[in-house]
Amino acid sequence: MSYTTEELRGDIVFIKDAMKIDGGSEFDKRLDAISEIIREKGKRDEGCEFVEDEEYWECSECGLMWSLNDGNPFDNEMRHCPKCGLIISAIRFTETDYTQDDMPKVERIIYPPKGATP
Repeated sequence: MSYTTEELRGDIVFIKDAMKIDGGSEFDKRLDAISEIIREKGKRDEGCEFVEDEEYWECSECGLMWSLNDGNPFDNEMRHCPKCGLIISAIRFTETDYTQDDMPKVERIIYPPKGATP
């Protein structure tokens, strides 16, 4: 049986409330450690975003700044952040919309290509 990260977090809160744990017991410390592991797993499952900022791409989780000569991370077959190792779940960038007279800046989000292996 598989549980979602949110279900597991809810279970820990329920257990703490039901047992009226005060925060100082060894059991409470273990529950906090389990909660942290669940949080980290959720982060790994969700991945990170790479956001374009002028001359480089920045990881939303670890702050790595990565420079590419051409294209975006997906164009360069990047699927994981080189520093934190999380799966790149999306990339964000701003581009000029030349189809409109005032040429506004428009934020774009691109998700990994279908069939790309993480």
